[in-house]
This record gives sequence, C-alpha cells and structure tokens, in this order.
Amino acid sequence: TEKNNVYALDAVTGEILWQKTVAPYLNEAQYNDCNNIRPYHGITSAPVIDLGRETIYVCGVTQPGIRQAYRVWALDILTGEIKKGYPQTLKGHYKGLDFDAGQLTQRGALNLVKGWLYIPFGSRCDVGEWHGWVIGLNVQDPSSPQRAFTPAPTIDGGGMWGSAGVSADRDGNLFAVTGNGGLGTDRGSYDLDTGGENVCESILKLIPTGSEIRMTKDKRDYYVPGNFKFLDATDQDMGGSSGIVLPDIGGRKLLVTCGKDGFIYMVDRDNLGGVGGELHKQRLFGDPKAFYHSNIKTTPAFFDGGDTNKIVYVSGNETGPKGEAGVVAMRIDRSEEHTSE
Repeated sequence: TEKNNVYALDAVTGEILWQKTVAPYLNEAQYNDCNNIRPYHGITSAPVIDLGRETIYVCGVTQPGIRQAYRVWALDILTGEIKKGYPQTLKGHYKGLDFDAGQLTQRGALNLVKGWLYIPFGSRCDVGEWHGWVIGLNVQDPSSPQRAFTPAPTIDGGGMWGSAGVSADRDGNLFAVTGNGGLGTDRGSYDLDTGGENVCESILKLIPTGSEIRMTKDKRDYYVPGNFKFLDATDQDMGGSSGIVLPDIGGRKLLVTCGKDGFIYMVDRDNLGGVGGELHKQRLFGDPKAFYHSNIKTTPAFFDGGDTNKIVYVSGNETGPKGEAGVVAMRIDRSEEHTSE
C-alpha cells in the first residue's frame, strides 16, 4: 500500500495471514508536493512473486535522512519476513547520467526475468530535470552492480508510466514503452538519426547483458510514431500504456501497446521499424479533430481463442470515432497480418 505495508490474504476467506511495514512512508511535502497520488507515498507498483524462491519483491519510496530513495524488499511469501540482503537501494548510471530517485515516480509493475528484477520509472509531476529509467537488480546477488537504462540521457523525459511495467520475451529481451521528452526543443524527443542518444515517445527493445542494459541504434530495435513531434507538443505520449508481448501469430512476433492519443499500435518485435514503422495503427478512442487527448492510459489484454479468434482488448476514457465506448475488441487477422475491429 501507499503506507509501505505488504499484506498476504487467504484467497478463499479473505483472512489476513500476515502484514509487514517495510519502511516509513512519505507525506506530500516529502514527495515534493506532487499530488498525482495523495496523501501518502510508498509502494505504488504491483509486486512480483518468485514461487521457486517463495519470495515476493516490492519496491517503495522512503526517505533516509534528507534524500528520497527507492528501495526493493524481498519478503518470505509464507511469513512476511524480510530476507537476507534486503532492502536494496536502487541506483545506477547510463551514458554519464546518474539515477535520481527524488525526481521520479515508480508506477509500473515489477518484472522478474532470468534472475533479474526490472523496475521502471516516470517523472514526479514533471517537476525539474528528470529522465525515465529502468533499473535491474540481480536477485541472486542483490548487492552486485545494478543494470540501468534511460531513453533520454541528454534531454528531459522518456518516462515509463505503463502500469504493467516492462515486458519481456522468452529470450530475456525487454520491451519498454516510453513517454514524451525534449519539450521545447526543435528536435523533440528523437535524435538518433543525427547522432544523438535520445529516443523517447517510443517502443524499445532492450538487451540485458552483464551489468548493462543495451539498446542498439538499429531501427529494428526501436519504434517511434511518425508524428512524434506533434505528440510531444500536445502531451499525447505513448508511455501511459505498457507493451503486451503476444505469442507468435502468422510467423510474426508481435507486440501491441496504446497511446494517450487514443491509438492502438502493433509492431513486429523482430523489426520494430524505426520512425513510422508500425504494422498497424488505428484510432480507437477520442475525437480525431481534438488537439489534446488523454484517451488510453491502460495496458491492453490478450485472449487466445485459437487460430481465428486471437483478440486484443483495449479500454479508453472517451468514446471513439464511431461512438465506441468502454472496451474495444480487436481481432488479429493472420492472413493479412493486421488487426481488424
């Protein structure tokens, strides 16, 4: 909870089996007066459970001394006791930039991939200089160096807001969906084509290796909407929705996500396509003539009903161009390798 409490309940009776307070929570003033969440600030994201180790991992904000920090706790799933080696304070750097917890919100769910725990970050009310991050913690050796990556090492932005966190494929590659960045600059949030290092407003394939998280500059490993400058300028970024890694369909390795612009995006994970390289893009919610949208802030869901019934479900905040409301179901058409409503 936002008071940094962790509970285990009996799923049948609702009985509280154990409860653990892992750290003091913050009030609004301690959280830099950011009211996106109020009035307490602690554990916001969904935890992850490792059944083999009988461990639940949680991440929360706390305030040792005068500096805020994000920490990870590993708790015994049966008793709630904190395991040896925890908590661990998250830290790291990427291309000369240091991770700064005091500017960040940890909203996205944790993901455990091949022995590493991945934790994504967005901004804290867009205040000050901030950068989106994903931090990796080795759960088998929690005191070892952590992995770190930001899509915006030299500009502000690139928040990873999606509540489902960072997704992964069977090979351990990570897929992050990032928000806008570089507001007020001529280039916006993307400058890889001119030798820069920033690729916000994007879907990114990230490759964990050793103590690093790498991203290539090959267009097969990133996707940016063709109208990214407009999305930046109007705060209609993609990062409010996480990416869903789908099973192989029609020979394609697919991923779908959505944006605040009200669109669904489908890409090929083996070839994300660079700028404008999507397989399918379609408005589901919102007025196409409106300047600002905040239409989709949730992660899609997928249902596999057999060869001819593979469905992606998307919920939105406004009605769609044909009067759609609430939830839209999209069937993936294998023969033409695109989605149809």
